[in-house]
Amino acid sequence: MVRHAFVLTAFVLLAGCVNYDIANPEPKLAKDFEKHPEMSKAMLSAESLVLYEGLPHQAREVELYKHELATKETVRLDGFDFYVAPIEVSTDDAKRLVELHASLDAVKALRQDEPCGKFHPDFALVGKIGEESAVIHFCFGCGEVLTIIGDEKMYSDMTGEGEEMFGDVLWKYAKNRPPAKNIRKS
Repeated sequence: MVRHAFVLTAFVLLAGCVNYDIANPEPKLAKDFEKHPEMSKAMLSAESLVLYEGLPHQAREVELYKHELATKETVRLDGFDFYVAPIEVSTDDAKRLVELHASLDAVKALRQDEPCGKFHPDFALVGKIGEESAVIHFCFGCGEVLTIIGDEKMYSDMTGEGEEMFGDVLWKYAKNRPPAKNIRKS
């Protein structure tokens, strides 16, 4: 009996060490970062860039998430919920975000040794490359970035400096998501 409890505990702990995307439950692999030069170069050519603000975290802010989902208009992008109205991002800020995305000072290969929990984008920068959709999802809770161009996906980590630089650009556009303390339970 003790042996079974130990095996179960070890399994649960090890399962938490691999990050999963709720939209695609395959493990995120650090080798995805091999796509970085090609995907970041493609993102530099993206057009019609707009920003979407993510809803509160679906696992860490459950009540707030449910409240926002029930009371606000939302749109689902790549399996994640966002407030429906796109936010116009300045040309300079959009350029800064895609340039940071291309910079190894701002992003690096995904670490697999630190459990994060469920990936949850706080923002998504959405555009077009030709006829394909191009999206960069920014998750500040995990310090991760998910890039999707057409059918190609790449996960990466923000560097410490990158998280600060991305945050300096993005957080000034936060306008929909209330702080958890502002929601009262009915």
